[in-house]
Amino acid sequence: MNLDVDDMTSGRLMPETSTQYISTDAISDREEIASEGYSRLMRGVRYGMYFMFKGLKEQYVHDPVYHNLLRKEFEIMVQMDHPNIVRVYSFEEIEGMGICIVMEWIDGMPLDTWLATHPSAASRRRVVGQLLDAMKHWHSHQVVHRDLKPSNILVTRNGANVRVIDFGLADADQYAVLKEPAYTLSYASPEQLEGGELDCRSDIYSFGRLLRLIFPRRYRAVAARCCRHRREQRYPSAEAVYAALKRRMWLPIVAVVLLLAAMVGLWQVLFHFDSQQFSYTVGDNQVLQVKIVDSEAIVVGCDTVAGDLVLPDRVRHGLFCYPLREIGYRAFFQCKDLTKVSFPSTLRRIEDEAFASCINLGDTLLLTEDLEYLGDHVFDNCEQLKACRVESRRLHVKKDPDKYGRFGNNISMKDIIVDGNVDSLCEHLFEWAYWGVTDIWLEEGLTHLGERSLSELYNLERIHFPSTLKKIDQSCFYGCGIRRLIIPDQIEEIETYGIGVMFNCRYVEFGRGLKFLGPGNLYGYRNLDTVVFRSTEPPTVTATTFNFVQESPNPLVLVPAEALERYLADTNFAKLNIKGY
Repeated sequence: MNLDVDDMTSGRLMPETSTQYISTDAISDREEIASEGYSRLMRGVRYGMYFMFKGLKEQYVHDPVYHNLLRKEFEIMVQMDHPNIVRVYSFEEIEGMGICIVMEWIDGMPLDTWLATHPSAASRRRVVGQLLDAMKHWHSHQVVHRDLKPSNILVTRNGANVRVIDFGLADADQYAVLKEPAYTLSYASPEQLEGGELDCRSDIYSFGRLLRLIFPRRYRAVAARCCRHRREQRYPSAEAVYAALKRRMWLPIVAVVLLLAAMVGLWQVLFHFDSQQFSYTVGDNQVLQVKIVDSEAIVVGCDTVAGDLVLPDRVRHGLFCYPLREIGYRAFFQCKDLTKVSFPSTLRRIEDEAFASCINLGDTLLLTEDLEYLGDHVFDNCEQLKACRVESRRLHVKKDPDKYGRFGNNISMKDIIVDGNVDSLCEHLFEWAYWGVTDIWLEEGLTHLGERSLSELYNLERIHFPSTLKKIDQSCFYGCGIRRLIIPDQIEEIETYGIGVMFNCRYVEFGRGLKFLGPGNLYGYRNLDTVVFRSTEPPTVTATTFNFVQESPNPLVLVPAEALERYLADTNFAKLNIKGY
């Protein structure tokens, strides 16, 4: 599939070779390639051409499980004969490596690296088309890739053509074994995260995430449908995705749609239609109570709602459809039969206690991209909720000094995930989520964490920082119960109380890039044993930075040995139990 007029797909790239060489099975010019997981990669020359050899790392060579995984990958890939999928030649014993998959060598760069070179829109459209064509091919063989991400998509240096690689986590219908859950978090579909059965729509979800990366501002509707939480709402096939993308390029149709939208918008502005409350049926006889206010739909209550609820983008009333913008105060309060809710892209506001005490509301809650406001206690006492993913880039919350929190008493909510498209996480969002959360996943792209956005998480165990985050803002992780905190090298500033009052923490390590550590950051550490500074230049601190000595007497402070004198020259560091390492 190609989204341009031409359909140029170059052949597999092999280095030019002289016509005079001796053909041999021997492998020369071996070069080890760095890799993750259980696989070992080597590039070598055979028959005068480059090949890639994929085997097992030494610790896995004699493990039959990993041997069978390697064989399964070969058996899946050897079926593929497509110009945009890496070609596999054989499965054989290679001296010094053991059993290996022998495949073509691709002279290319990962998709995200290629995008950093700022390719033209035409080149990016061609890459999208080739990726869809390759996906159609492996789906026709009943294969699900299961790990579609930028590092598994190479773009050739000659011609900028796609090669999909690494089917190590792939699966096919005919395999009854070796179906272990596997995924990369940022690109995994909800059913992968929940350990459910997978089909081609799981790859389509991953493709939607890639489409957002390739075209951040275009084709957003196509990417949004690819990434719907419920797979029944996604495109059913790669061909359907391709057709939707082509439709977006039909400018006359777009112009007509815009004209109609403008006419509808003008009607709404002129008339500001309001209505009385009325019943509205969605899904399988689920009945909502709705009002139209200023030509926008608001869900104000519910009559019969059970199971999974998919809220509509628009509500029809009379001759017109109105965008669903708001879920009102206590609209679904104590709705005990509700098990899942999917929000529409049109939704902007969710008011106080809208879903409070929905005790069977479970799975992963998705705060959609254009959601703007959350009231207080919106999801309190949703005891089965497992995770919350934030995709909204303009979200804000009520900051009432007498009321706090939106996720209180959610004892099963273990994961908070912040999407990489979110530049800034809003203030106070997850404050007082209390007991459930153990892991915070901050994806690449996030640059700012609002004040107290992730504070008071008493059972927090891990924070996964992105390389794009340079600063921890005021009181961001205040009062979290993490026991071992390692601040990565890219963090340069930690503002007042950014990591303050971590009462369970025993070990804190600051990375090499730290330049400023504000007041109160080591206050309230009742169990602190060790603090490590990796920077060879002492960060700027204040007189109240190290107030931990009031509650954790004499913790050991370790600094680089070559920088010990510089640290001791600072009066705030000199009063500590400081030693070089």
